[in-house]
Amino acid sequence: MKKLDKKGFTLVELLAVVVILGILMLVAIPAIQKTIQNSKKGTFANSTKEVVNAVKDAYAADELGTNCPNGVSGDYYVSYDEAKKLLETEFKSPFHPNQAISGYVHIHVSTKGKATYSAYIVDGAKGGTNGELEFSDIKIANMVDKSAKGGSIGSNVCKIDSGA
Repeated sequence: MKKLDKKGFTLVELLAVVVILGILMLVAIPAIQKTIQNSKKGTFANSTKEVVNAVKDAYAADELGTNCPNGVSGDYYVSYDEAKKLLETEFKSPFHPNQAISGYVHIHVSTKGKATYSAYIVDGAKGGTNGELEFSDIKIANMVDKSAKGGSIGSNVCKIDSGA
């Protein structure tokens, strides 16, 4: 009997490798997609905090105009369009980059003059904050890539002073 030289892999060995790679992909792809989604939510949360912080700074410096007097109790609203004047750069939605950003920052000033801040910022496809969120609640868990709950802007809308 003649001995055959075995060079290469058998069909069964190759099939086993393909099956193992397929199983690894089934596990890895959803995990990678979740990581990407969480990074997008984190980016939106950080950008929203940046908008709120810019409004906080402007309010503390009394740069929000006569409609938003510093220290006077009430509810005041700064639209995203006004707030972006305070930012060095305008942020784009990580969920839907071609969608316009809209929303507002809500400043609630108590009768003792203490201000608290919340925000409702979304893109045109309703990705963003899930409703109006207190500043401390602006985090990954409260960001959505679609179907964000709405918020409604009140009547005291601030206009950024042109000198700000």
